[in-house]
Amino acid sequence: MANLQMTGEIALVTFAFILADIITGYLGAWASRQLSSSKMRKGLVHKATLCIIMALGALIDFAQSRDIVNLGYDIPMFEVICIYIIFMEINSIIENVGIIFPDLKDSKLLKLFKNNQDYLNSLLDSENSKAKDNVKPERSGKPIRSATTQTPDLPPAPQMTEALGDENGKS
Repeated sequence: MANLQMTGEIALVTFAFILADIITGYLGAWASRQLSSSKMRKGLVHKATLCIIMALGALIDFAQSRDIVNLGYDIPMFEVICIYIIFMEINSIIENVGIIFPDLKDSKLLKLFKNNQDYLNSLLDSENSKAKDNVKPERSGKPIRSATTQTPDLPPAPQMTEALGDENGKS
């Protein structure tokens, strides 16, 4: 019973960190004026996947405790997975706090996470450049594509008659 209680407590703590990350992520996107339903959907799918991974860890622990499966080790997978998720969420929450409070950009806490610092700098730089360049760019002859729809320059596709031969069956 004590093990089950500990498992429930660590699950609760993990879900609390996941929820805190969702909230701070939303606030960070709102503060930086980058709210996006597609990013939010992707983030929620990521969080749902973490919950599925937690469930699989619990299932592995259950199967090993009942001698249904013997993986050759006695490490509680659920707890290991939850601890990893908690550390991952702490990192993300710190990232989000740096976005919400850009004045903390030079704080010692954020400097512990160099990748976060680089990420925050890029966000702040892009936000500053948007504020400076509040003028719409002139359109050139080439169509403007977003980063999500941009495709590499490819040679034109061959005509069907070249690839399959003409109507008379000639190749």
